Amino acid sequence: MRFVPATTGDGQPLPDVRINFLLSAHDGSLWIGTRAGLSQLKDGKLLNYPTAPIRISNIIQDHEGTIRVTRYRVSDGKGPLCRVAGKELRCYGKAGGIPVEYDVPLVEDSLGNLWIGSYLICRWKPGSSTIDVADELKHLKGNPGVLDLVAGPSGSVWVALEVAGPGLGVRHFSGEKWTSYVVPGFDSASVKAHCLFLDPNNTLWIGTEAEGIYRVRDGTVDHYRSSDGLSGDAVNSIYQDREGNLWVTTDQGVDLFRDTPVVSFSTREGLSAANTRSVLARRDGSVWVGNGEIWMFYSKATSRQLGSDEACPERKSHRCSRITADGCGLE
Repeated sequence: MRFVPATTGDGQPLPDVRINFLLSAHDGSLWIGTRAGLSQLKDGKLLNYPTAPIRISNIIQDHEGTIRVTRYRVSDGKGPLCRVAGKELRCYGKAGGIPVEYDVPLVEDSLGNLWIGSYLICRWKPGSSTIDVADELKHLKGNPGVLDLVAGPSGSVWVALEVAGPGLGVRHFSGEKWTSYVVPGFDSASVKAHCLFLDPNNTLWIGTEAEGIYRVRDGTVDHYRSSDGLSGDAVNSIYQDREGNLWVTTDQGVDLFRDTPVVSFSTREGLSAANTRSVLARRDGSVWVGNGEIWMFYSKATSRQLGSDEACPERKSHRCSRITADGCGLE
């Protein structure tokens, strides 16, 4: 397998080639969150949503099929949580029950609540909002505070907080209570996590800042580091494809978990840069990886590249943060 640059079919440029988030939607379109706004790639055509140059941090498609995004460095006064309505963004701020100025992670739980991470956690539905962990993170206002959120069954949620310590680290919400996950030799409050992933078997994967990745299930915790074959110890994102393979991006490359053994991809296999931030495998056999650019591999087709070197000469320093896929259509 080798990775090659990807381009749009019509040559339309992105508003910014610094990509924070990618989402494959039910209709087969690819949603792209950049540091200057939101774009949609569908049938080879790129649509850039007209807004002020506001950074997109996360994109989801909710149970009703609505595309929702979170934003940071919001300069238009319209709030950090938005939904796509046709060719426009409808946004929510303090008047709509969102008490923060910027949002980072975003997830929908099994009960239809939206969980929004900032320097606190907001559980939100139109007309209703609840605030959590505000006291624990109040000293982090101005920083992300909440780095990642994943939803589990029955309205449960896992959260990765920016700092470790009592009541911090990785926390679990269930039955209206927050707890740490503690088993012999492991306490999730002491983990400096960067990203989380909950697989269909309810196994929690914790990507850390400098300690590799933890796998947590049924009272058992496994730990994988570079000494075990992982490409790097700083884990940036985790993704599972439709075949059950787990893809992990690190500061040194991309790793593939298949029944525990690790397969690594690095610049030797064609990656443009070692520090990868995101990965997505699609049904057509291509694999998208975000580091300096969007990268795509086709087994039987030509390649395309988003953005242009002329638009951003320093593009090799730009990174994607995460890629996700829905349960049907393209993955």
